Amino acid sequence: MVTPIFTLCLTRLQSNKKVAPALIGTWCVFVGRYGAAALRGQMEAIQPGLLAMLLRGVWAESLNSVPGVVGRKTAAIGTARVLTECAEVAADTATFGPALQALMLMLLQDQGMPTAAPAVTLAASTEEMTETADIDNTTEGGGVGYVAAYVGLSFASAAEDADLYPGESASGYAVKALSGLHARANTLLPSVVGPMMAALPAEKQAGVQALLAGVC
Repeated sequence: MVTPIFTLCLTRLQSNKKVAPALIGTWCVFVGRYGAAALRGQMEAIQPGLLAMLLRGVWAESLNSVPGVVGRKTAAIGTARVLTECAEVAADTATFGPALQALMLMLLQDQGMPTAAPAVTLAASTEEMTETADIDNTTEGGGVGYVAAYVGLSFASAAEDADLYPGESASGYAVKALSGLHARANTLLPSVVGPMMAALPAEKQAGVQALLAGVC
């Protein structure tokens, strides 16, 4: 059962918003391995409506901060899968819109992304360790402590560097998935894209329009 792990991660998120990009990356690896419906099932088992709440807030705010070339590709495709494979998400425009905008802006930025992943993992983990040292001091009985265990998991996640979608590009997969969604629900994207474009800065609008060309 992975529910306790999900619950622990969400508890950590409540106490430190800086872990949001790492959690989004991990959730999207989960989507790559088990599917978007499985992710939604895990979230709903913890709290009804939790996935929608995370998409509107955490996901929309932190998706573009996911680090690494492969990690960002996995996160972009995972997000596209959640948006297009979970009917409940697609039916809720208040959730779908912000998450779609975050995905589009991430894809737009990554069109010029360098091929080397930024070397930030060690620094981020060290900072995390420092900020939570007081929590670790509550451990009794000679255990490794919360921070040590958490940082161990953080480093373990860095080993997940295999491309789960070989032969696919993030933008190509997203456009294909959104096109399929539009074929099934042809009023959804037009109702969301208009307000989304109006909310974007002028310099972003042309790029997003180019990404969505041919989708609907």
